[in-house]
Amino acid sequence: MQIVEQTKHRSGWRVYRTLGALGVPRSVYYAWKGRDSLEDQTAKPCRVYEVLPEERAAICEFALQYPKIGYRKLTWMMVDAGTACVGESTVYRILSDADLLSRWKRSRVSNGEYNFRPKAPNQQWHTDVMYVWAARLIKKGTVENGVGRTEKLRKLRSLPADIRRRRDDCHGVGETG
Repeated sequence: MQIVEQTKHRSGWRVYRTLGALGVPRSVYYAWKGRDSLEDQTAKPCRVYEVLPEERAAICEFALQYPKIGYRKLTWMMVDAGTACVGESTVYRILSDADLLSRWKRSRVSNGEYNFRPKAPNQQWHTDVMYVWAARLIKKGTVENGVGRTEKLRKLRSLPADIRRRRDDCHGVGETG
């Protein structure tokens, strides 16, 4: 700014000609002139989403009321209750800093022994995984109870016609496809 004023004063030129000779755009010159000081100004960081100390305290207090609940569910419970509207990661950081995160317990490893004894019918049902696998093979038509497909068709053909027709209508047996 000083060099522009000195050059203008010594040469007697107008401002726009002095600025042209120095290679300074007019908009920059007038922006400099409008400033209070030409010192480099650093902007204050704008942290609109920073959690306030009151919100931190409310989050910690809410977590102490529900110690067994994880931070994700706790976050949405606080939003529903109107305590604090912050994200899951923010709640995690706050609870981690305050050492309030609840850890889940690992389930015990089973020893393979099952101690439930039913006292009435329909209290306990079981399924066999091999049965499910075998049913898939039966559906494909490759094996059924140890009898191959061609042998099964041979037995069906030896049945009387009326029985074969009823069986085919009911079960869809003997169809190709």
